[in-house]
Amino acid sequence: MNKYLTRKNILILLSALVVFLILYYFRNLVAFILISAVLSLILQPIVGALTSIKIGKAHFPKFLAAAIALVTFWVFIFIILRLLIPLIYHEAMLISTIQTSSVVTDFQREFLIFMQGFHSFDIPIENSSDIAASVLQKLLEIFNLADFSSVLSNLTNTISTLAVGIFVVTFVTFFFLKDQTLFTTSVLLLVPTDLEDEVKRIMLSIRRLLIRYFVGILFDMILIFGLIAFGMFMIGLDMRHAATLALVGAILNVIPYAGPILSLSFGITLGTVIHFTTPIYDAYSTMIIWMAVIYLSVNILDAALIQPFIFSKSVKAHPLEIFLVILIAGTVAGIPGMIFAIPSYTIFRVIAR
Repeated sequence: MNKYLTRKNILILLSALVVFLILYYFRNLVAFILISAVLSLILQPIVGALTSIKIGKAHFPKFLAAAIALVTFWVFIFIILRLLIPLIYHEAMLISTIQTSSVVTDFQREFLIFMQGFHSFDIPIENSSDIAASVLQKLLEIFNLADFSSVLSNLTNTISTLAVGIFVVTFVTFFFLKDQTLFTTSVLLLVPTDLEDEVKRIMLSIRRLLIRYFVGILFDMILIFGLIAFGMFMIGLDMRHAATLALVGAILNVIPYAGPILSLSFGITLGTVIHFTTPIYDAYSTMIIWMAVIYLSVNILDAALIQPFIFSKSVKAHPLEIFLVILIAGTVAGIPGMIFAIPSYTIFRVIAR
């Protein structure tokens, strides 16, 4: 028999195949467990702070600390949804009130001014009418209320699945918070006895780095929210619109590289709605340019100062290295891959060392 096809190696391959098939078949459950593990890392500082409190000679009960941390998290999520959903619904309803003729007229006027600017510098622009027609068609598609109805219908169909997911994640996260060694113990069941000490060391290092990373990301989201909200309010948007743009921008910023682009696209869309319902500036382009300046300024500040600080404290990798990892993850798994690329790479680096 080939030296590589020993009984031991065959059993290892078969075991790995069985584990892979089980994980694939129960992939939703595995996803819930991984989400719970991440959530427990984020909430661990709250549990640690509460359990450090002494009541007489006894410490604060860990099960109660875990429950308080979970309740705090879900109250935070509820507040965000309570603010975000009515705002987005309000903007969707505003779209239905916009007259298509006003969009066409205003866009044609703005486009004519834009083209005259190029001609004044003797810059030839070919097929300008085709460009205008193409952009106008995209703008009109934005105001198609049927698209929003389809989105709302799809959201309604996923409510039951979401409810099950919330229950499972909450239940599992509670026990991860209550017993910090539970996840590590589960992993050690799959590890040979002679490697347990090394795996424990790796798991401890991974846990410490991921806590820093996710807490840093949460801090980054709060800063992004504050900066965008302040900037939009300063250029004349009311607090409701500024908060909507800031909240969506902070959430989308979790997606590396693609998030700021999606945030800018959402901002321009909402800015268009605002202009045709409650105009702030006479010219549509003026408001859009100001909004773009705010988004670009915030994202440059985030990319140059905030994110490098977060990554240096957690991943400890070169920016080019991080960029390539995110690019590969995005190619393989899309947006979810980009979101989890850095945490996954952090785990890989710790294990490789």
